[in-house]
Amino acid sequence: TTSCYFTMVAMDENGKPIEVPRLQLETDTEKQHYAEAELRKQLRQENLQKTRLLAIELSEEQF
Repeated sequence: TTSCYFTMVAMDENGKPIEVPRLQLETDTEKQHYAEAELRKQLRQENLQKTRLLAIELSEEQF
């Protein structure tokens, strides 16, 4: 199967982001999807940090 994840931002009449009610997780499937998304977010952040550190190391080696 294929899946997709995207983020939507609510805007006011001036085009500024506004708060919306919190997500209400009701079913076990919704709760599982949310937990999986949190894990993906954590892994993305860890990979980004590793990439940044590697980029710093490589740039220092060149000089």
